Amino acid sequence: MLKRYLTQVLDSIVLFSLTASTRLKYAVVAVPLIVAYAGCQKESRVTIIYGKVTDTSQQPVEGVKILIMAYRKGTLAQGNVLETLLTDNSGNYTVTVEPGKQYSTIDVINQYFNNPNLNDKYSSFIAIKDGQSIQQCCPANIGQKTEYDFKLIPK
Repeated sequence: MLKRYLTQVLDSIVLFSLTASTRLKYAVVAVPLIVAYAGCQKESRVTIIYGKVTDTSQQPVEGVKILIMAYRKGTLAQGNVLETLLTDNSGNYTVTVEPGKQYSTIDVINQYFNNPNLNDKYSSFIAIKDGQSIQQCCPANIGQKTEYDFKLIPK
């Protein structure tokens, strides 16, 4: 209803040739309403994180533990686990989370080393975010879709 009202007010300003003082009066009323309406819009915090874990020969790695951690603004010392999942037999994983507004950061954590079979075979990994190798692992953008692929490096 408010959106319809704002549209009508703006249409009257644009479509009709009003005097400058009348346009100013409409602008004084319309601008605060537009700002208030924009502030009422709910920002989506639904975050989709997906990817694939492979070894250096591009073979999928099953059973890699992936954690999705959320951190409050101003602190990275102690996060909260939002989701824990394992890669499937094709090395794929997908998760959808909706972190609360108290969280400002989400990280994707590859815990291959928690699987004794994998820990014996691999020493580290390379992280690839949205097709690009990255140095700093592994933030995801809240409210967006992020792909993280991991390439495990053999011992």
